[in-house]
Amino acid sequence: MTVGLNADGITIKRLNEIITNFESGLRSAFGNELSFDPSTPQAQLNGIYAEDIAILYETAEALYTNLHPNYSTGQMLDLVSTIRGVFRKPATGTRVQLALTGVTNTIVPAGTLFSSSSNPEIFFELEENYYIGITTLGWAETTTTGAIDVPASTVDTIVNPFAGLNGVDNPQAGLTGREIETDSELRIRSNLSVAIPSQAIVESIWSGLLDVDDVADVVVYENDTNITNAIGMEPKSMYAIVQGGTDEDIAQVIFDRKTLGCSMKGDETVNVTDSNNQTHSIKFDRAVYTDVYVHVYVTTLDGWTAGDDDQIKQDIVTYANEGDGVGWNGYTISRPVYASDLLPPITGQSIEDSFHVTDIKVSPDGIAEAESVTVGVKEIALFSTDNITVNVT
Repeated sequence: MTVGLNADGITIKRLNEIITNFESGLRSAFGNELSFDPSTPQAQLNGIYAEDIAILYETAEALYTNLHPNYSTGQMLDLVSTIRGVFRKPATGTRVQLALTGVTNTIVPAGTLFSSSSNPEIFFELEENYYIGITTLGWAETTTTGAIDVPASTVDTIVNPFAGLNGVDNPQAGLTGREIETDSELRIRSNLSVAIPSQAIVESIWSGLLDVDDVADVVVYENDTNITNAIGMEPKSMYAIVQGGTDEDIAQVIFDRKTLGCSMKGDETVNVTDSNNQTHSIKFDRAVYTDVYVHVYVTTLDGWTAGDDDQIKQDIVTYANEGDGVGWNGYTISRPVYASDLLPPITGQSIEDSFHVTDIKVSPDGIAEAESVTVGVKEIALFSTDNITVNVT
């Protein structure tokens, strides 16, 4: 057996083989009469030395195996992915838009903290200066990272009050943060990255944009015909729609990977300077949220208690906006909403003995009920407890 690296991979000695080799070597040196009964000093020493050497062999084998992203984990997967230019996405906080009230022209400085009376241990830090009476809405982010759900109208407390600032509210639900990217998620992106050179341009741009920090979702369209298509794309053009990430990072990826001479669609325009100091205008669109209303019809059972209707609403919101933590990650760009898709979180929960769901409908306006709602090409369906009605019979 050849020990070490070879054409077939790596071959190492195991503990029992090392001990056997030690015994054979010592008998060759001191005679076959040498005993290796476990109680003898030489057997004890063999065991001590062999175990340390076996650990070194196994460490080398683990290092070799972990060079493959399909088998590496933790920090080793980070290192392997870094070689490919892919970095683990960090945990992010939940972002909310705040409406502040008080004395006109009062400057609320960036860093001002707010919280929710319903969850006072979660703090929201204002990202930029807010000018009361001038600024309409200002962004704030939780000081704690992770998937923190923030329903509309729940940020209501000023943590460090001062003169001129009287009130705070978040008119819409927050954009839920995320936990640090898991090994399985990073492994998928890392493997996709090495396939990029052989992919079509659209797939290459999609993969590159999805790898940008803080990007949660991407859709890339191509119109390779000679006529303007149904979504307003000019002939021979591309259209990228992105959720998250900075304008500059997004524009750079599109510039680096798009076809020469390809026109672009989008309301966002960012100038990118090439190596020859020439400026190129890169266009794309930002994903926008659109409210979807849900009407749930239930028949109560003996176990029904006050607050079960609120639990139904919250379960739907969490499932639709954040996913189930297994295979469903919530609604993405342009994904239509089917009423039946919203049944899982309320038909398999712990309070199922308190009600039966008799029907469920969705609506784009809270009035007209339907089995499905179609969202726009750059829209993401957004759900809030305020837009869910539970009809009890």
